Amino acid sequence: MASPFPGSAVFLDLPFPIEPDEYDYEDARIIVIKKDPLVSPLKNIVINLEKSVAPTQFQRPESWTPKEKKKFWLSLLMNRIEGVIVVVDIQAALHRVEQLNPADRAVELYKFLLKKGHEFIVLDGNNRLQFLLSLFRDEWAIPEGKYEYIRDLQDSSTTPFKVTRKKNKFSDLPQAVQTTLKNRCCIISEYTQIGYAGLSDVFTNTNAGVFPNPQEIRNASKTLWSDFVRHLDQSLRTSGLMGKMFTDPLKRYCGQDWITECLDFALNSIEINEEENNEFSPISQSSKTRLYGSTFLSKEDQKFYIETFNDLSQHITQMIENKVLDEKSLKRKTTVQNLFWMLCNGILTYDQAVEAVKLHEKEYIRKDKFFTDVKEFAKNEEVVGEDLTFKNSCEGSRSINIEHRYLILSEIVAKVKKEFYSDVTGIMVGEEVL
Repeated sequence: MASPFPGSAVFLDLPFPIEPDEYDYEDARIIVIKKDPLVSPLKNIVINLEKSVAPTQFQRPESWTPKEKKKFWLSLLMNRIEGVIVVVDIQAALHRVEQLNPADRAVELYKFLLKKGHEFIVLDGNNRLQFLLSLFRDEWAIPEGKYEYIRDLQDSSTTPFKVTRKKNKFSDLPQAVQTTLKNRCCIISEYTQIGYAGLSDVFTNTNAGVFPNPQEIRNASKTLWSDFVRHLDQSLRTSGLMGKMFTDPLKRYCGQDWITECLDFALNSIEINEEENNEFSPISQSSKTRLYGSTFLSKEDQKFYIETFNDLSQHITQMIENKVLDEKSLKRKTTVQNLFWMLCNGILTYDQAVEAVKLHEKEYIRKDKFFTDVKEFAKNEEVVGEDLTFKNSCEGSRSINIEHRYLILSEIVAKVKKEFYSDVTGIMVGEEVL
């Protein structure tokens, strides 16, 4: 049985680290029930769904570009809008879930959203809904130009109108255009009984094979991994690290995807064997999805990775301020990810991290050192990677790239340790006696 919890960074994501055994994501399955699809005029939809919200657990933030908004605007004019807006009636769903399983995670989510003044959750169609709301509220500036629209659905002809730079809001349009667009129709699918697992399943099934990318699907999964990565993402956006690497870390959840890749690199891509017959696995969207389906971290491991990401953010920020390298190199995603791996595997302090990054950059820019130069091959073993530089491997994700990165990064960690530790005294330079 799942335990109620207060939530933290974003909506009800968990206040990590937590005890994994206290959170059971396989709650008693609540049958998902919805009303029959309703064809409704847009003027009614924007009123009824004005107090809607798209929780980050199931929807990415509004992501349409100006180009995509204009395309939808043109489709609206020609009565060619397609798709269903999928919503959950929060009050109705809360009432049913409390009766069926009061411990379901959705109860806390629904209560939280109701207190915030929200009445509906949007599981699909949020970009369309947000565009319509901004259009009818006069918040969207219609691009200047000449347009045509279908006024009479029984007539194959179109009617022209013009939008100027100074009169480019919905209320500035000819009254006939306003009336016609308000009466355009869209299909609404409304759920009235649905638990947290159902929310995840409906989002995933509704979007299967279409717009959401793999990380957006992973974000909606009902596992502790999705909460943990959201928690890390929120923390790294607050600290500023994400903003240094990404123009918009929330766009298509690219920041979450990078964090997931860091964890996959540290946890699953390298298997060290005692016989030194190490095994290396490629990092891919499939491997990152498998990570989300794997056993979750212990409380101690959660704390370790949270602290490591915090150290990573602080170190990169301080290096940029101290101009350790040029800023572009320090913001390079692969460099930051490789530093994360080294922090997980022996680099302990800021000074060590500085030395590691300097050595990393020297290896990164080398054009005369290849995979075959850092790996010993048996005489009868097929030689591969003779043209593979460290930079190439940092930009790739095949097993050979992972092996190359491991060899170079391990070499850097060893050099840093040798420099900072005295073989004679056992004292780490600038730190406490070991």
